[in-house]
Amino acid sequence: MSRNKLLSISLCATLKNNNHAGGKVNCYYLQKLEKNFDITYICGFSKNELNSNWEERKLQGDYKIVCTQDYYKPSFFEKCINKLILLTKISVYIFFLDYYKTCSFLRELNKLKKNKYAPDTIILDWTQCIFLSKKVRKLFPASKIIGVEQDVSFLSYKRRIDLQCSHKQKKIAKQHYNLLKKKELYYLSFLDKINVLNKKDADLLLENKIPAGKIKIIAPYFDDFSNVRHIFNTKKIIFYGHMSRVENYECCIWFIENVFYKLPSNYTLTIIGANPHKSLLKYTSERIIITDYIKDVTPYFETALCSIVPLLLGAGIKIKVLESMSAGIPVLTNAIGIEGIPAKNKIDYLHCETAQDYISAISELANNYEMQKLISKNARDFISRNFNYKNDSYL
Repeated sequence: MSRNKLLSISLCATLKNNNHAGGKVNCYYLQKLEKNFDITYICGFSKNELNSNWEERKLQGDYKIVCTQDYYKPSFFEKCINKLILLTKISVYIFFLDYYKTCSFLRELNKLKKNKYAPDTIILDWTQCIFLSKKVRKLFPASKIIGVEQDVSFLSYKRRIDLQCSHKQKKIAKQHYNLLKKKELYYLSFLDKINVLNKKDADLLLENKIPAGKIKIIAPYFDDFSNVRHIFNTKKIIFYGHMSRVENYECCIWFIENVFYKLPSNYTLTIIGANPHKSLLKYTSERIIITDYIKDVTPYFETALCSIVPLLLGAGIKIKVLESMSAGIPVLTNAIGIEGIPAKNKIDYLHCETAQDYISAISELANNYEMQKLISKNARDFISRNFNYKNDSYL
């Protein structure tokens, strides 16, 4: 008896032991479908991933690797188009995916169509791949198409407006936001179902006329650190995340310059995460440790006074916050960091918006052992009550 066919299209490599949050979510939910589906994966690989032992980390199924600009040799025409896109900065609202990747995704999809491949279900992971939904619908009109909004991307662009310095920059940022919002909502309309990772994103889509029957809230997968045995009374501050992402390295730089340099010299800051950006590396010192990728972060979690998440950009639920809370690490974050997580300030975490808020919270926490223990326990309990992904599914 033949099994149903599922086609997964993802911006990132769908591999076990992913070192970024969105990849972990996608991999977990696709693994749950392996028993009932024959899965074909079309996913983007970086040059480093291709040169690694990726075949040992792949899931069950047939992989179609989408070429990135690292090793894809575009035609002269494609080079000209991509240059035009970059010069005019229109890619953000036409493709939201660089032209090289767009061509490569479509090339693989057309090959499947030519070979009479007919998936029963198609999953488009990340907003960038949802921007392919119209073409996917045309190629496979009988398939059920599901989109996974790791976050609602136009919300992140809305937040960029306030960070611009000049009136002209704000005007351009607002144009980008309006155009991206229009396109994102347009391409969502071609989907049969939209999976979001928190209620706030679901409400945002409802406000923008996406039918309620299309929207499903699923719990995000995260690495569970509930077995971490916390050592209190340290002065070790940590940040944990993928450090090539602009929202992560920019907020770390902000924290170093506006908060950390004003703390006493017995505090340390450890920034844990793969591929730290060069603009961040220059801050390395005896007190500021930047680790790159760490396979086992448990020793860092065990001795952390707190985990700081002072995001300036971004949207959607933050896996780094869930993982830190599951380990019982007191989390200090702002409205962006706690978005989609219904935790209570001064009970489950500490809410900080300004530099002085962070300085005061760190000082109070470091000097109050009972407060450390209470927030640690409350954070663990909060995660176990509110984020159970084991019973959820993409379908």
